[in-house]
Amino acid sequence: MFEWVPMLAVVFVAMVLGEMLTPLKRLDEQMGRHRGVLVGATAGAAALGFVFFMGGVLYRLMMSNTTEFQDAASFREVKAAWRRHAWRDSSRWRGFFVIGGGAMLMGLGLFAVFFVIGPPFVKLLVGAAVVYATVRTAWGFWRA
Repeated sequence: MFEWVPMLAVVFVAMVLGEMLTPLKRLDEQMGRHRGVLVGATAGAAALGFVFFMGGVLYRLMMSNTTEFQDAASFREVKAAWRRHAWRDSSRWRGFFVIGGGAMLMGLGLFAVFFVIGPPFVKLLVGAAVVYATVRTAWGFWRA
């Protein structure tokens, strides 16, 4: 019934910490001086990720000669395909890695936009979310 309470508590703690942590406030001030360039770079990364993502989807559609495709792979399969350089020989893996890489770049770029334009507590929340996702993904690949 009150599933939102812990999330609200996390946001409140981030707001308090964002205002209390001097290094975070200094980072916000420094980024404010270069906001235009940083927003351009992060939005550009998100746009480039989108281009790779959609380019990979279109590539897979053209290579499969159908109007749709469906694919799934475990971390273990992806790790093995990466180690044996399967993108060189297989259109499936080539498209898979381009789509995956584009999605990661687009997601990171979008998170970075909010990191750049947000107040200190948003920087803290976004930074923590990106670090958490990176660690969990690396952990999953390491264990695969």
